[in-house]
This record gives sequence, structure tokens and C-alpha cells, in this order.
Amino acid sequence: LSGGRLAVGARFGGAPGSDAGGVHVFDRLAGAWTEVAALAAPDGEAGDAFGWSLALAGDVLVAGAPFDRDAGVDTGAAYVFTRGNGGASAPKLTASDKAAQDSFGFRAALQGATLALGAPSWKPNGLDEGSVYVHALLEAPSVYCTAKATTKGASSASANAGSFVASALSVATASPSIAWTSATPVKY
Repeated sequence: LSGGRLAVGARFGGAPGSDAGGVHVFDRLAGAWTEVAALAAPDGEAGDAFGWSLALAGDVLVAGAPFDRDAGVDTGAAYVFTRGNGGASAPKLTASDKAAQDSFGFRAALQGATLALGAPSWKPNGLDEGSVYVHALLEAPSVYCTAKATTKGASSASANAGSFVASALSVATASPSIAWTSATPVKY
């Protein structure tokens, strides 16, 4: 919910039995909620669970698909939509170091121009330590730049850092040694 706009994930929606997922966007018009968009992942496939996580701030909507398999089993992805172009395809964000079963996009948080996406099953040492990827929307040129935070040295297996992304928004500073990647946002 952001102002008079509401996004609802239908992560097990899509064609019957497909679990490709979907997102429904509603605006509050004349005191009633009216659906203004029904979104699907541009390259969605059965089992992706698009809409599993949602982040909405102003005209920007991010939808996670943590079981996307384009780069391996359950590597995950997230899609960035901005209001205004009638549902054109959205850029697909993936982890720079994606690996099978990371579940990138399992959680999402958006505050202003800062987006955090969780990959709770990221396994650098065979354990589910998790990772949070922080993306910044730059004013010019309009691209998303990415940095990554992890639970380096986590004392326990299954720390699942990517399950909790809201705290990453308050720590959204990046080391100069972090490599940044980008994708251009598209309007919905």
C-alpha cells in the first residue's frame, strides 16, 4: 500500500496449476478500490511464483519471483515496474552471483529510491547464510545500481539474511570495492 495505490500478489496465480504468479494493482478512486493493472512477469513460467514479494513506493512497484529458474533451479528474480506505460515489459533483476536455490526476490523492501531484495538461501559455504542486494535508482541516467550485503562470519547455519531486508534500507551504504550492475526501469 502506498498512498491511494495497493498491490496484491497472486504468487500461485496464472494458468490453472502453473503457479507462474501475478500481481494486481488497485487505485482508490471515488472511495472505492478499482483494479487498474494486472501484471505478469514478461518471461514468466510455471512455478516462478511472481508476486511472492512486493514493494510499492509512489509510482514504482517491485515484484519478486524467487523460484524463477532461468539461471538454475530457484535462482530467483525481481521485476521493476513504474506507472505510466500500460504494462510494457519490466526489467528483470537477478543476483550478480546467482546460484541454484538462492531464491533471490524472496523478500523486497522499497524506500524512496532504495530497493532491497533478499536471497535467504544464498549458500557461500553450503549453508543458507542469505544475502541482501541493495539497489539504488539514480536520477540520471535512470538505472538501478546494485550492491550486496551478507552475513559474513555468521555463527550459525541457516542465518537466512535475505529473509529480513527492511533493515538493509537503513544501512544502504556501499563499500567502494563493491561492483555495481544496472538495469533500466520500465513503466507499467
